Amino acid sequence: MSLTLHPTSPPSADDASVGLQRDSAVPNHVVAQGIIANGPLLCMGAVMTSAAIYARGAMPLAYLLGAVLVWLWVNTPLQYSRKLASSGGMFYFVTKSTSPLVGFVTGLSYAIYYSAFAAAGAVYFSVMVQSLLQQFGASTGPGWVWVVLPVAVLAVPIGLVYRGIRPSLRYGLVTGLIELVLMVGTALAVVFLAGHANTGRVFEPSLAHNGFAGVGIGMLLADFSMSGSTATVYLGHEAKLPHRSIRRGLVLSTSAVVVVFMLVSYAMTVGWGPTKMAAFANSNIPGLLVIHHFLGSAVEILVAIFMANSIMSAIVASTLVVSRVSYAMGEAGLLPGALAKVNPRSGSPKVAVVATFAAAALGALLTGAIGGIDTAFTVLILIGTMGEFVGHILGNAALPAFARRRRITKPVVHVILPLASLVTTLLGIYYTFYPVSFPTAWGPVVLLGGLALGAVYYLTRRRPTTSADRAAQRARIDATGFDADHLPEGGQPEPAVAPAAS
Repeated sequence: MSLTLHPTSPPSADDASVGLQRDSAVPNHVVAQGIIANGPLLCMGAVMTSAAIYARGAMPLAYLLGAVLVWLWVNTPLQYSRKLASSGGMFYFVTKSTSPLVGFVTGLSYAIYYSAFAAAGAVYFSVMVQSLLQQFGASTGPGWVWVVLPVAVLAVPIGLVYRGIRPSLRYGLVTGLIELVLMVGTALAVVFLAGHANTGRVFEPSLAHNGFAGVGIGMLLADFSMSGSTATVYLGHEAKLPHRSIRRGLVLSTSAVVVVFMLVSYAMTVGWGPTKMAAFANSNIPGLLVIHHFLGSAVEILVAIFMANSIMSAIVASTLVVSRVSYAMGEAGLLPGALAKVNPRSGSPKVAVVATFAAAALGALLTGAIGGIDTAFTVLILIGTMGEFVGHILGNAALPAFARRRRITKPVVHVILPLASLVTTLLGIYYTFYPVSFPTAWGPVVLLGGLALGAVYYLTRRRPTTSADRAAQRARIDATGFDADHLPEGGQPEPAVAPAAS
């Protein structure tokens, strides 16, 4: 394949509308992206049950330990963001540290992860509504409705992203903060009303399934539900003062989510009953049932409405990630150049946003039609989990190489912590997918199959064959981001814009 490097002269007024809009996300928008990417109420209703399977009555202990572990995961994007910023996020970071092929696989891994997470959120909307109807004795109607409904759910937030990043993250900022306040308020109310049920025993490993082993697995799963703030790094092209605001967004959003989840995990455990948490893990809406028990139907319905909003917000954040990394890879010539086309009015990468909707909708429909919505949710979450695991492994493994290339001598944050994070990620893969069983095994099968096909596509269609082509490819990749070591005087990044490859 032949690549042609276009001049990197300053963009004209006409050219300015071609790419993503600079400074369109203020620092508070970056924080909002980190919060809503976690889908706090969504994770309380869906992902927290996964930790409870193993941690059971010691779930608060698992979340306390997971709160420490999550900073291992956040350290890696935090260190990259000191020097690099790009809409490609981890794709750009890993490519600058290793090779375009490794970076391509990393970017594809995160694209699959967030596409699957968006689809899982939409499917959980069906699960939640159906469970609420059953709780109140209402008819749930024909089964096909719940398989098709996720497509409509996806259309609303993805349509908001198509309108632009500003309205998307304004919405996310307001509703995300309301969501956290609601979670804290209801959790404190449950703790207060639980009275003598409050106990410090929930921090004893003996209440977990298989003791310390159960706490350890629960800790890894708790970490997964609190690590979504890494989605902030994909705003690197659009964030104001990206090197600073993304690091700030990572720290603030992670801190907020961690504190809220530690409180909520305690409230849910004492509210349900520490010795009865096996039933909590098997419920579709355990958090809502706890709230119904202590605070009544009206508050339960209010929380359910904001849980639906949490789903919408998480889909917004996921779509921003997938569309931005697809845009960057299209702009770099590693994916079709059409993905780098931007709506001049909204500043949104229109083709990439539509492609994200198509991928998530197809995933929701296929898994729902084959296994039903309960199985569909499980499979999609596992695909996303595996995608996040692989992306973290590649990002952690590349960070020491990045530090060595930049001659940065901070072994704790650039070598020891990423290696520790890599080890915990490998443990997460082992405990999540072993022993091998279905539908659990579909997670790695689908993810690794998708990455293998992607690698074949790159090697056969996008790999440069000459030294000139390789230099041109590197220049295109460099043009998709900002390097703090090569900023102009004044410290403000200026994009070297190269038109997208066809």
